Amino acid sequence: MMKFSFFFTALLGTFLTTYSQQSINSIYSNYGLGLENFNGGTYQKSMGGSSLVMSQELPNLKNPASYSKLKITSFSIGASTTRQQINTRQNSSKGTATTVDYLSIAFPSKYVGIGLGIHPYRSMGYLTTTTNEVNNVAQTTQKRGDGNVNRAYLSLSSQLIKGLHIGTEIHYNFGRLEEQTTSYNQTVFSNRELLQSEVSGFSFTTALLYENEYRKNYVSRLTAIYEASNQLEITNRQQLASITTNTATGVDIIENENTNFLSIQDFRLPSKLTLGISIEKKRNWFMSSEMFFTKNNNYQDRIYSRQGVSHRHGMGIRTGGYYIPKYNSLTNYLQKITYRFGFEYHDLGIAINNQIISDFGMSFGMSLPLPRSSSQVDLGLKLGKRGQIASSLIREDYATLSLGLTLGQKWFQKRKYD
Repeated sequence: MMKFSFFFTALLGTFLTTYSQQSINSIYSNYGLGLENFNGGTYQKSMGGSSLVMSQELPNLKNPASYSKLKITSFSIGASTTRQQINTRQNSSKGTATTVDYLSIAFPSKYVGIGLGIHPYRSMGYLTTTTNEVNNVAQTTQKRGDGNVNRAYLSLSSQLIKGLHIGTEIHYNFGRLEEQTTSYNQTVFSNRELLQSEVSGFSFTTALLYENEYRKNYVSRLTAIYEASNQLEITNRQQLASITTNTATGVDIIENENTNFLSIQDFRLPSKLTLGISIEKKRNWFMSSEMFFTKNNNYQDRIYSRQGVSHRHGMGIRTGGYYIPKYNSLTNYLQKITYRFGFEYHDLGIAINNQIISDFGMSFGMSLPLPRSSSQVDLGLKLGKRGQIASSLIREDYATLSLGLTLGQKWFQKRKYD
C-alpha cells in the first residue's frame, strides 16, 4: 500500500509540476529565462537554503554528493504559495502564486546513492498595465508573461574514501515561456502580439562533500557544488492577431491570426559555484554558512534586448540552522519537533537603470516527525523583499508558505518470515 501511494502521488505531482503555468508573480521574472526557483526541499528552504544539512533518512535535494549517505528509500513532494505586495512610488498592488516545488525519490544501492525528480527550474509570471494618450486618444497596453522551464534530473553519488563523497547530477530542461502584449484604445478593436519560446537541453552539476566526525556526536562538513554553463536550445515564434470585442457579450473575438517563426537560438546558462561549511551535534543542533557565485557567460534575453537592462555576475550568502530539544522524548511531542531558521541574500545578476536587483529573505519552519516511521511533514515560512523603489523601479515584499512531505521506508529487504 505504501509503495502504491508513492507512485500515485508521484504521477500526480509530475502532472501538476509539468503543466502548472502561473508559479511566480514578479515583474523581475520578465528577463532571461525568468527567475530561478529554489531547487531544494521545504526543510532546506526553512534554513535559508542550506545544502549541507543531511542524514541517513532525509534526502538533500540541493547537494548531489549527499545521496551516498542514504540508508533508506525516501519519496518527497513539496508545494508553496506566495502572497506579495508590489510597490512603486505612486501605488501598490497585491498578487498570489501557487506551485508544486519538487517531486523526488531517492534510494541507496550497493555502490551508489540515486536520486530522481522534477522541479520548476526557472519561472515567469507577471502582469502590467499602462495607459498613454496617443493623438488625444487614451491607449492602454497590457503585458503578461507566464510559463516554466522545468528540470528533470538524475543524481548519482558515491563515497570515494571515508568521509569524502562525490556526486553528479544530469538535468533535462524543458518548457515554454510566453509573453503577450495587447494594445487597445476606446474603440472595440485591439492588437495582440504573443511571443513563445520553447526551451530544451541538458545541463550538469557536480559536487564534493567532506565530513568529519569527532567527539562521538559532532560532525563538521565542507562542500563545493558547481553547476556548469551549459547550452540550451530555444525556438522562438511570434503570433500576431487583431481582437474585436463583442459589445453585447463582452467576449473577445480573435481575427487575422498569423504565426511567424523567428529563430532557433543557442542560449547559454550562467554557471554557479557554491562553497559551504557546517557544524552539527547529531539530533540536537546544526549551523551552516554558504557563499555562491554566478557567472554571466553571455546570459541574455531570449528574443529582444531591453534598453537599460544588463545581465551581470551575481553572488549571495546563506546561513541557517536547526534545533531539536529532545529527539527521543517519550512524553512531550513538542520536544521532538525540529525547529528551523535562516536567511539569504542574493544578487540576482540583473541591473536595471544601473541599479542592482537583489533578493533578501528570512525563513522559519518546523519538521513534524510522523509516529513509528522515518517520515516527516515540513512547514516553512519565508518573508522577503526583492528589488527597490529607487530609479523608478519596483519593490516586491512577499511571504511564502511552504508545505513538504517526506515518506521514508526500507525497500529491497529480505523477508524474515513467510
